[in-house]
Amino acid sequence: MESKDENKRRKDEEMQPHNDGDQADSLIREFESGAMSADELGELLATIEGIKEFERQKLKDQFDNLESEETQGTIPIYRSRWFQVAAMIVAVLLPVYLFVPLPGKLGDTPPVLYEQYFNAYPNFEVTVNRSEKTNLSERDYAFFLYDQKDYAEAVVNFKYAIVKNPGDAASKFFLGVSLMITKDHFQAKRQFNAVIEDGNSNYVEAAKWYLALTHLADNKSLQATELFEELASDGYEFKQQSAEILKKID
Repeated sequence: MESKDENKRRKDEEMQPHNDGDQADSLIREFESGAMSADELGELLATIEGIKEFERQKLKDQFDNLESEETQGTIPIYRSRWFQVAAMIVAVLLPVYLFVPLPGKLGDTPPVLYEQYFNAYPNFEVTVNRSEKTNLSERDYAFFLYDQKDYAEAVVNFKYAIVKNPGDAASKFFLGVSLMITKDHFQAKRQFNAVIEDGNSNYVEAAKWYLALTHLADNKSLQATELFEELASDGYEFKQQSAEILKKID
């Protein structure tokens, strides 16, 4: 039989809250080998079970207290489970938001700016009612089609009108806008440049504006910027919009 000091040391060791299953097996083996009595074995096993129950109740009390503090609002927010979950979500999503180009966060690229600012120029040149569309000249019929948003047919008739009158700046300008809408940017630029070079019509500023927008659509920001700077400085109709784009295009 072991001494009282050894028995006490073993009891103290068995009271440590770790590896309870291994401790019980070890005690049973010692009992079977005759190293301890049945009473000693029973006492030590009861001690181990008591420690396990005490630890379970302690953890339960801690969890209940945490839930009660969260419910009553007395727990610091940084210790709240929901705060910790939210912090983890923010930690994951913030780098994505800052560095990944999400939809709606593409930035002010030239093509995006084009979509934001392009609108078909209103027709104040020729007004044609539906009842009057018969026996119209190619020019008037082209403007009628333009107002009806039939831009592909308008292109055909504007070209006929320009053949008959090569100095018709209005037809060239609206032909350019119609070509923009039908995605023929190269030919649209030719028409706008022709209006600008002529310089003797009411459509020069508008031609510069639409020429600049066409450059944006083609992702040619340098050429577009030169025109927007000119319009922001000396323009009238498109002065404010040009200044806005210059702030966004950098």
